[in-house]
Amino acid sequence: MYHLEGTVLTLAFTAFFLFLIPRMKIFQIGSIPVKWFQGVFVLKVLSGFLLYLIYTYYYTDRSTSDIWKYYDDGIVMFSALREQPLDYVKMLIGIGNDGPHFEHYYDRMNHWYRPFSSSIANDTHTIIRFNAFMRLFSLGHYNVHSVVANFLGLIGLTGMLHFLKEMAPSKEKWFFAGVFLMPGMMFWASGVLKEPLLLFGLGLLLYGVVKWVVDGFNWKRLLTVLISVSLLTTVKSYALAAIGLSLIAWLVSLKLTSLKPAFVFLGIFALGTVMLVAIHQLIPSQSLFTRMAQRQYEFYQLAEGGTYIKSSQ
Repeated sequence: MYHLEGTVLTLAFTAFFLFLIPRMKIFQIGSIPVKWFQGVFVLKVLSGFLLYLIYTYYYTDRSTSDIWKYYDDGIVMFSALREQPLDYVKMLIGIGNDGPHFEHYYDRMNHWYRPFSSSIANDTHTIIRFNAFMRLFSLGHYNVHSVVANFLGLIGLTGMLHFLKEMAPSKEKWFFAGVFLMPGMMFWASGVLKEPLLLFGLGLLLYGVVKWVVDGFNWKRLLTVLISVSLLTTVKSYALAAIGLSLIAWLVSLKLTSLKPAFVFLGIFALGTVMLVAIHQLIPSQSLFTRMAQRQYEFYQLAEGGTYIKSSQ
């Protein structure tokens, strides 16, 4: 009965999103048939299911499995809904959730705390919160989480396609193949991991800015940009910095039509580098260079000692 329930829910969510795709403006791009987006979505759902099989029946240690470790921590957070509903809400939105009282939950999670702290926002919190939120609708079935994550990733990739189309309108179908059908993007970005959320944030930012520049300002586009920036700061802040410079360069190149786009990009890159160096000199603790060096150190430590090095000392 449990597996039947999960199958029905997964198919219902998949059918709902397939119904939704033709009715969303973001999936209307030039001469690309909307059925292509529906087909890619089905492929991503199947890829997500393949990841589920691999990490369930081949890599069986859930505490270190990429798709399960954040899912299981989300179960701990979701458990607060029955015990203390207000605790669940505070942890979910990240406000008022740092007191000693919450250690009762965090100590039962394996990946809420990193063994090596950083000034960069802990992006694992975002995917744990996503799983804790999704359990409101999934009834504890992982593949429902996967379908929703894949739909968010699809929106993000489509937003990137809108951006690329503005660069070369006649190449939209080639861009479609390059964005959606790369094996790594199709497979590894189809699980309940950070990648679909990162793609969603980046794509939404690109889509919002493109629509803002091409079709003009409105509050809906501003809200799209603000939501995407907020999400990116919790997932990959350095990705936001990198894509932000590219967006600024693109916007300036649209306005300064007398200059070659390559010169504009180089100029903006140089200006951005000068600004980053200035911030590094004036406010070292907030410097992107400092944060990236800290992240590199964390990766080095994890490679040397593994995720659980702290517990072994």
